[in-house]
Amino acid sequence: MAVLKRRIENEIVGADLLTRHVKLGIGGIREIEFIVQSFQVLRGARMMALRERSTLRALTLLARHKLLTEPEAAALADAYRFLRNVEHRLQMEMELQTHTIPDEERALVRLARSLGFASVEKFFASLEARTAAVRRIYEGVLAAADAENPVGDNWLAPEQLPTLLTASGFTSVPEAVKSIGGLLDGPGSDMCRSGQRICLARCSRNCWPRRQRWRTRTGHCFGSPGSSTPTVPGDCCTRRW
Repeated sequence: MAVLKRRIENEIVGADLLTRHVKLGIGGIREIEFIVQSFQVLRGARMMALRERSTLRALTLLARHKLLTEPEAAALADAYRFLRNVEHRLQMEMELQTHTIPDEERALVRLARSLGFASVEKFFASLEARTAAVRRIYEGVLAAADAENPVGDNWLAPEQLPTLLTASGFTSVPEAVKSIGGLLDGPGSDMCRSGQRICLARCSRNCWPRRQRWRTRTGHCFGSPGSSTPTVPGDCCTRRW
């Protein structure tokens, strides 16, 4: 999500509009939504209550489940309401589907007054305080997510694979190493982009340890000797690796 957000800033918004685009700019609406969606992606599988479409209701749930602090959730909700109000005023004023704060003085005065501010300066001070708070929380949340789920395919580095596969309960480690090596570096591997490698690394990081936890809990065997194929029906790892 962080990579996607940077692409939006660089390719769609542009440096000159980063502080004036209330939806896609720094500390904007999209960052608040990305914070919520990051937690939903990371935690939603186990915490079904987080599968909430409303951003404001989801923020309340994130605070309730201690994934955000109460002040963080309150700051994000306040900024979300404020930025939505600004967005609506812009679109009413210009009669366009716009999200960009104008740079023309009279338009700024009208916008500030329509939002209840006595001056343009006070409007910008309020805007900047909120977007700065959003950006701080956004960076903190994504930094924590990256620490928990590191981006990169080092998880599948050849020197680490045997130990990882053994710990995850694979019964034929050499075959499994060979299969993964063929997937990453064999015929057609030039079609495996870096993003797909990262996806594979993250899937393996999440799924393989579950094989061992299932085995410990149930006593079931994950494949016969000499095989790298798990044999537990319905398990997330029933495909050959």
